[in-house]
Amino acid sequence: MPLGAVERASRLQAILQWEGGFCVSRHASSMLVMHSGRIVATLHVYEDECSLRIYRPWIRENREALEALRALVARLCSRVLEEYVPREQPGG
Repeated sequence: MPLGAVERASRLQAILQWEGGFCVSRHASSMLVMHSGRIVATLHVYEDECSLRIYRPWIRENREALEALRALVARLCSRVLEEYVPREQPGG
């Protein structure tokens, strides 16, 4: 039987914290993922996919943490959609 979104999110939270060293704040199936005191991304878990919203302001500083995050999320999410936030403003 496939995992529900909240159960998958709970497992992902444990993996991110114990194996990845991330600080994770979770509410139901959505998470704020931090590393070294900086926001790395938000992660939203659905039954058939995960949405990883990568925090743009610290992208350079979070490069290694982001690669580790991607690898760990791929273990429990067969489909991962990524986007960068905040989105760039036109002309900026």
